[in-house]
Amino acid sequence: MSNLTRRKLELAMRITGLKASPLGPFAGVAASTFSRYLAGSADSEIKQSTMEKLEEAMRTHIQSGKASPEQITLYQEEYLPLVPGSKMPDIAGPEQEVAYAASIPPRPLESFHSGPMDIEVRGTAMGGLIGAMQITSETVEFVRRPPSLMTAKNAFAIYVRGDSMVPQHNPGELRFVHPDRPAAPGDSVIIETYNPATKEKEAFIKIFQRRDGNRIICKQHNPEATIEYIIPDGPAPEKTDKYAVNVWKVLTMNELLGY
Repeated sequence: MSNLTRRKLELAMRITGLKASPLGPFAGVAASTFSRYLAGSADSEIKQSTMEKLEEAMRTHIQSGKASPEQITLYQEEYLPLVPGSKMPDIAGPEQEVAYAASIPPRPLESFHSGPMDIEVRGTAMGGLIGAMQITSETVEFVRRPPSLMTAKNAFAIYVRGDSMVPQHNPGELRFVHPDRPAAPGDSVIIETYNPATKEKEAFIKIFQRRDGNRIICKQHNPEATIEYIIPDGPAPEKTDKYAVNVWKVLTMNELLGY
């Protein structure tokens, strides 16, 4: 990928104020792929349609009247000279901002900035267990509600721990869970398990493959492995080994945006 294209990507992040996680999927590529484009390590050239969507994201931010003076200057003095024929969009002033917002439907990218900060983060690290988390009843913090979860009463978020699902789910990344949506093969899921011996619950993020009777078949990336979890039929005997009590779907970026 050329230095010119990489420079455009860097400017897109600075002008919109967004990181790779929301900006990449908005432009039609995974966040990890977007990061590889930035690092110059991607296997393929970036598509023209992706660059056009990034341009749309920047223009929308500038037009909304919410861009900072620095972002406006970056767009006008550094980005536009890289794109012959492009012009500076009109910027909504204080009196125009309400009319501008009402004249066009909300865009998913903007909705990320406007949702209420009321989604509970309920995942905390389990010390000494690689890839394990604990879903607690206590709130770690609140994060902004994505567009597609505006009416989801039971949705919550977790922070990924461990590297068993890299590069799909990296340590420290935020993931949103919708307990009321069933998981399909290929979906990322949170598997919550219970250990009768220790009376403790643990949670793991994996890729759901299928259900076979009372067995949940999943896979992970590092090391590559197939993992089985047992869901008892009815109440589980106290002397059984660790078993699954919940299987929750993890939403993709497209699902969070409402696509």
